[in-house]
Amino acid sequence: MEKITDEERLNAIAVELQSLFIEFENIYKESIEKMDKMTEEIDEELSSQEENK
Repeated sequence: MEKITDEERLNAIAVELQSLFIEFENIYKESIEKMDKMTEEIDEELSSQEENK
């Protein structure tokens, strides 16, 4: 069985952390985009309601 060095372990952990960070960043960006879209839709709805008064 091949012995894994501490450096190899740290490198594997670093790669996994980087992958998780990128995944989190993508989820965050998608959430921001969805919130922006919802805000825009709400603003349009409120504007439409004001025009109908």
